[in-house]
Amino acid sequence: MSRVTVEWRAAKAKAEISAWALQGMERACQFAAERAREYAPASTGTLRSEITYEVRAYGDVVEGAIGLPRKAKAFYARWVELGTAGHLVKVRRKRVLSDRETVFGRLLEHPGIRAHPFLRPAVFNHATEILRLIGRRR
Repeated sequence: MSRVTVEWRAAKAKAEISAWALQGMERACQFAAERAREYAPASTGTLRSEITYEVRAYGDVVEGAIGLPRKAKAFYARWVELGTAGHLVKVRRKRVLSDRETVFGRLLEHPGIRAHPFLRPAVFNHATEILRLIGRRR
């Protein structure tokens, strides 16, 4: 009868798996950010240019996120993604609301903005590809 010794190097295996997961998440987030840029409306290009992603690892967790930074110039990204409800716009500093051609008065009923999602479709329409990128080795 022969004897076999198996040596398990848990720390090395865990480090390799973590690096593999981190690389996969990086690829997946980069892919999703590129798709979001394609879906985003581009009247000035500011919204598209500010879409970014971030990958974080802490403990046994690898987390990825796509979106815009908090201090982005395209502060309106949330309104574009989700839309807005109709609302009243009231005069604050001036006597009347005007766009230099039309005088609207002291109160204006804004109809709201229809949603133009770009972040959610970038992830949900490409979920299979994203999962494949996370799981792909190198």
